[in-house]
Amino acid sequence: MNQKTFLYPEVIHKLRLLYLLLAILVIFSTLGTTIVQAAIPASERAVLLALYNNTNGASWNNNTAWNGAAGTECNWYGITCDAGASTVTGINLHGNNLAGPLPTNLNNLTNLQNFTVYTNYISGPIPSLAGLTNLQTFQAYQNALSGTIPSLTGMTNLQTFIVSNNQLSGSIPSLAGLTNLQTFQVNINSISGPIPSLTGLTNLQSFFVNNNHLTGNVPSLPSPNVLYNSSLCPNYLNKTANSAWDAATGVTPWYTNCTPAITTYNVTYHGNGNTGGAVPIDGNAYASGASINVLGNAGNLVNSGYSFTGWNTVANGTGTSYSVGATFPIVSNVELYAQWTTTTLSLNININGNGTITNTNSSGPTLSCNASNCSNRFNSGCLFTLTATPSASYSFNGLSGTGSASSCSGTGSCSFTLNTDTTVNAAFTTLLPVMIHGVTDTYFQTLTQAYNSTASVNSITIEAQSAVFKENLTLDSNINVSLLGGYDGSFSTQSGMTTLNGVLTIGHASLVADNLIIAGASTLVSIAVTPTNSTLTQNSTRQFTAIGTCFDNSTQNLTSLVAWSSSNTPIAIIAAGGIQQNH
Repeated sequence: MNQKTFLYPEVIHKLRLLYLLLAILVIFSTLGTTIVQAAIPASERAVLLALYNNTNGASWNNNTAWNGAAGTECNWYGITCDAGASTVTGINLHGNNLAGPLPTNLNNLTNLQNFTVYTNYISGPIPSLAGLTNLQTFQAYQNALSGTIPSLTGMTNLQTFIVSNNQLSGSIPSLAGLTNLQTFQVNINSISGPIPSLTGLTNLQSFFVNNNHLTGNVPSLPSPNVLYNSSLCPNYLNKTANSAWDAATGVTPWYTNCTPAITTYNVTYHGNGNTGGAVPIDGNAYASGASINVLGNAGNLVNSGYSFTGWNTVANGTGTSYSVGATFPIVSNVELYAQWTTTTLSLNININGNGTITNTNSSGPTLSCNASNCSNRFNSGCLFTLTATPSASYSFNGLSGTGSASSCSGTGSCSFTLNTDTTVNAAFTTLLPVMIHGVTDTYFQTLTQAYNSTASVNSITIEAQSAVFKENLTLDSNINVSLLGGYDGSFSTQSGMTTLNGVLTIGHASLVADNLIIAGASTLVSIAVTPTNSTLTQNSTRQFTAIGTCFDNSTQNLTSLVAWSSSNTPIAIIAAGGIQQNH
């Protein structure tokens, strides 16, 4: 037997509320799984991007997620942020193939606690660390850093500072106030001057300054002293007994073997792709710390299409750059590579007349010149095929040139490779009004000149512009002539009329004419009436004269032949013969 379940209204209402609560919980649960990550300040993102770009981030061993959108920085490889992902607290990119200088705005990471970039190829100076009061660890050893160690003043949280095995010079900065400092290692550099005071550094445990050029007396150890792992030698320090330093270094006396061994280094120069000349040779053997004077391009190194700009410790220019005559202290063997920049050469195009010169070589740069002078600079080695296009009503007379274009001549295209400063001259002239087509179009000033130029042919086609030709044309050779008139200035459109003001004589052969008006020498061109303006008193008369001018510039008195009329007969009338009478 089927049974039906009956629900009271209040039960139904409670169930509806329960379903609503469950739906709300599901929504909040779904929202709870969405993690919204805060973005670090734009100034901190700028530091990270500069670090990536400066040190060839594309070639890092691991650059996972780098250069991602704003808000993703805390997920970039080697980056650590605070719990709220709102600020950078750590950078750890050791052994990651960083090559190039550190960003100068590094101290914008004001909450940075750990900076670890040892065992890379970082060059250039250590940037300012001013303001990094939260920094606890700075490790940049085994790189190619140069310059001096920046000020450490105010970095009261600093515990570890290691920049060993670099090319640093200058002196050790003051360590006063670094009360939390535990490890300080600047050994194997070219640092000179005295060791600064260690007073107040009661947490200092490791102190390595060996293999430098330090001088003077060793400072007193801090009190209380927990220093146990230290090295002072070799250096040029004064050898004075100090049992505390004996204990700290584990060597008695501490200055045993402290005089540096005489090690010499060499400087080798490389052409780095040169196509001619010889690299300079520095045959000297330099003691560590000696000042090197960078040689110039005495061997006239050349690289086709490039200019010599100096030297760099890395072939691709990412190392330390040195100009000719620069100096630096040598602490290891140095390889210097010639640096080249692309050479640009001038290409000047002078246009006489109206037309355009373009480069039609698909492998060359874009060039289109239609001004009287175009002056441009292009890389050495660029390919050109200069082609002329005359403007309407103009013809192209030819090219000439100097430099790379010295072989340019005639009206054809001119091809050359730009390898020196070059000038090209292009001449365009206004088209004469008469043309005969041929392998090369020929232009003439008169119809007669065009006809007489073709005595050895059986037939010709003469094209003429819409103009008046005041000449007698005699066709007395056995040549069939087609005379096509009414062309525009470029001989492309035939929409006007050509007028022959003279006598046309056909002695032999035939003439086919199109868009041609033949006006004889006596054809009337204009009529001049005199006098043109005068005053006449009442009841007086005046004689007007009409003079006609013909195509051949002859004149004729037409006074008795023309019809005269007055535009205001109540005032005056004019009778036949040109006599005016006022009322």
